[in-house]
Amino acid sequence: MVNQADLITNLLNSYIDGTNCVSSSFTPSFIYNSNDPNDHRTVADSIKNNLRNCDEFFFSVAFINKTGLIMLKQVLKELMDRGIKGKILTTNYLDFTEPEALEDLLLMPNIEVKMHYLDKGNDVGFHTKGYVFKYGDNYKAIIGSSNITASALSTNEEWNNEIVSTKDGSLIKNIINQFEKLWDRAIPVRDILDRYKEEYREHKGLELVYSKEENKVFLKPKPNSMQMAFVESLNESIARGDMRGLLISSTGTGKTYASAFAVRDIKALKVRRLLYVTHRATILTQAIKSYRRVIGEDINMELYTGDNHDIKGDGFVFATLDTIRDPKYRNRFPPNYFDMVIIDEAHRISFDGTYRKDVIEYFKPSFLLGMTATPERTDHYDIFGLFGNNILYEIRLRGALEAKMLCPFHYFGITDFSVDGASLDIEDYRKHIDEERVRHVLEQSKFFGYSGTRLKGLIFVSSIEEGKRFSELINKEGYRTKFLDGSISIEDRNKAIEELENDNPEYPQLDFIITVDIFNEGVDIPSVNQIILVRPTKSAIIFIQQLGRGLRLSDDKDYLVVLDFIGNYRDKNYLISTAFTEKGAEGKGEVIKTTIVPSLAGPSTVEFDPIAMKRVLESIEDANLFQDRKLFDQYRDIKNRLGRIPSLVEFDMHGELSGRAFLDFRKQTYYEFLFKKEEEYQKKKAIPENGIRCLTYVSNNFANGMRVSEAFILKGLLDGKTLSEIKDAAKDKNIALSNKILKSSLNILAGGFDLAAKNNFKLIDNSFSNPSLTDEMKTLLRNSAFREQLDWLLDYAFYSYERYFKDGVNGNELFDDDYAFVYYKKYSRKAVCRLANLERNEEATMFGYRNYKDLKFLPIFVTYAKAVDENSSIAYDDRFINDNSFQWISKSGRTLDSEEIKTAIELINNGKALLFIKKLDIKNSCADDDHFYFVGQVKIDPKNKPVNALMANGETKVVRFHFLLDKVVPYDIYTYLTSPLLDR
Repeated sequence: MVNQADLITNLLNSYIDGTNCVSSSFTPSFIYNSNDPNDHRTVADSIKNNLRNCDEFFFSVAFINKTGLIMLKQVLKELMDRGIKGKILTTNYLDFTEPEALEDLLLMPNIEVKMHYLDKGNDVGFHTKGYVFKYGDNYKAIIGSSNITASALSTNEEWNNEIVSTKDGSLIKNIINQFEKLWDRAIPVRDILDRYKEEYREHKGLELVYSKEENKVFLKPKPNSMQMAFVESLNESIARGDMRGLLISSTGTGKTYASAFAVRDIKALKVRRLLYVTHRATILTQAIKSYRRVIGEDINMELYTGDNHDIKGDGFVFATLDTIRDPKYRNRFPPNYFDMVIIDEAHRISFDGTYRKDVIEYFKPSFLLGMTATPERTDHYDIFGLFGNNILYEIRLRGALEAKMLCPFHYFGITDFSVDGASLDIEDYRKHIDEERVRHVLEQSKFFGYSGTRLKGLIFVSSIEEGKRFSELINKEGYRTKFLDGSISIEDRNKAIEELENDNPEYPQLDFIITVDIFNEGVDIPSVNQIILVRPTKSAIIFIQQLGRGLRLSDDKDYLVVLDFIGNYRDKNYLISTAFTEKGAEGKGEVIKTTIVPSLAGPSTVEFDPIAMKRVLESIEDANLFQDRKLFDQYRDIKNRLGRIPSLVEFDMHGELSGRAFLDFRKQTYYEFLFKKEEEYQKKKAIPENGIRCLTYVSNNFANGMRVSEAFILKGLLDGKTLSEIKDAAKDKNIALSNKILKSSLNILAGGFDLAAKNNFKLIDNSFSNPSLTDEMKTLLRNSAFREQLDWLLDYAFYSYERYFKDGVNGNELFDDDYAFVYYKKYSRKAVCRLANLERNEEATMFGYRNYKDLKFLPIFVTYAKAVDENSSIAYDDRFINDNSFQWISKSGRTLDSEEIKTAIELINNGKALLFIKKLDIKNSCADDDHFYFVGQVKIDPKNKPVNALMANGETKVVRFHFLLDKVVPYDIYTYLTSPLLDR
């Protein structure tokens, strides 16, 4: 706990001169929601962090609704389990607070809830927004503009001040005193809730009524942004003569409507006869409704299914696969009968060996359209090639969330049931389905709740036996459920869906449908507001499909709750993390960072309970996330998409893994990968051993694009340009090519940088003024396969530089004649040597830091969570003080009188000290996990000058520095680096 003297120092830092700080925990802060895509901080994060660490809390907020409360539910549950007490004061002012949110709070026995009730005798407005947290004898208070609503806690422009104080501070005394006055006058919510419910409904004009769909009046729908873009793309494709195309659209974004708008608005093709094919009649029934709303009733639309074989005339035929593939029904239609054929859920073609022959190859329409959310298949079936490698439009889950086409979701990773305090493995779980486990699942379901007038949930189980048992036991608890599997008839499935969606209490209703496999895709239940997963998902595709069942927009819900009982599953329980890892962010460290600080669009959140979080992080460390199989899967999918072998740039553009998966000391170059996988390379594109050595050298040293000068010079020499012409071209393209960078780049191309490397290679001679290609290179260039691979590497260097390194994070690039680093990108020690223009690779002797007095350069490397004994002589106390300052400890045995320290101070004062940080050394890691985030230039805090100090053992001499960073570290990186979850 911070002492009073330190607290005063922090106050001075925050309010007076900003140069002196001693504790990150008790520094006054500005709290806001960042709309910077590279800085994911939110008001919710600050409230949750304080809740997790406080001893008691007091909230006074005007408005509380369920969309905001759900964002705090996981941490409030942790406090409930720990017995941390709190008081929450709200009001009926403007009748904005939702009664259902108050009911949720009343489920938490550790929290008292009162209402500042306004009536005719007390109509003074109540508009407070304050959050007070007690830490022993100290306090923090967030005062500003934020209520407990989703927009206020995550997306709105909100301004709040986080105040810190001891218990004796006059400011906190006044805040607590005013809170207590209001609290004493307020009414317990339990005593007023029924009355408030009536007033709330009356004020909102709410009436619990039911109307059958046939009595509803539907407005003609308008296309959303995705649908408009798709229609335009389809028109362009047909106009240029294409006969096939593919729409890739995330579940819930409206691909059926998109096809209807397209059929209506195609300019170059008049669609009088349409065949719409998919595997289930339920999808067809929904598709006909959508088409009629878009196109109207003028065109005849008919089902062609097991029960409907009589087509009454021309028009649109909506057929199940099993019906249209049967020759006695299919042959009623000549191959060229339909103007357009649409294959919905087109990825299912890979499941059935005759789908293609019976349908795709039989019909000869003017245009064949495929639609799917998941074209990539684990069996590598080429869906892309089947539709001419013509992708008309593509929007995936992340993009759909960002475009607000899908419902926000709140995912909770929950520790599953245990017996006598011991966790069970998955086989035990399948056997251990008893009342206690079911009650555990239902308790979590009730606690985390749902959005809407009543619960409408899906439960995914792993087996038929488990599903039947779950349904039986849940029904015993008073819920209404049905279990569905592949043996259930279409009629019974439709009836169950109708009962799940039905809001009329006079007719049968279901609270849950429990299912195995059949609802992963092809079912449209927009009002689903809770999904429960009680089985391990070993496929990311299936995980996204099941998540997507609840992401459709619906008037009756504001968000989806996802409860994933994963805490006891060791194998692949990290899929939610990999699903949202940002492009180009590779290595287990990045997956761990995404787990701790998810990068999601809008108000969606991902939370794990403490035990589940621990096990997920452990499973990431134990897993082989980036093995050869993953590379091959991505490669095959992209090859299928393009219809040819992709270049390294194309591998990066179209996949989750970047092209750097083959660079920076990976096991093999891209060429070696292709040579193993492609017969074409083995027969026609062999490269001699010295050519492979050259490609390896380029891959390991500069193809990553961190600095583009080497690739630019080499490309110029390959094109026959002189050095003078290359320098002029670099100036025209704004590529830094100072004398220092030029000398460094030529040295690397000449093989002088890493002489000890196994694959060292000399591409050019050693001339600084008039470099030329070596004779060995000239000979190799006669090999067309070698030249192609070298060009691919150089193209990737330019592409990667532009995409990942040129402008960095919002243009935050440190670039001068000495070096070029992009803030918050990751660098190995070798890359730092290269970019600092060192003549030789000195990574083996850099260690924690290294003075380069002649270069005026001091790189500092910190592994934040060190695996050392706290009493060890190397137990360094390197740590962030806050997101703008850092405490750093010198090597052991140094004092202020040491020449090394004097030189370091000189370099720091000259602005040439750069700080690089990684979280920890990760087990079973890949190359990226040994890279460090560049967090900026540092200077010495003028109010906290370097001092002699002792390490934790009380004997070893060190020098302690307090650094000020030149930029505030982004929230996600700072939170990841400082998180104690992985400290060892």
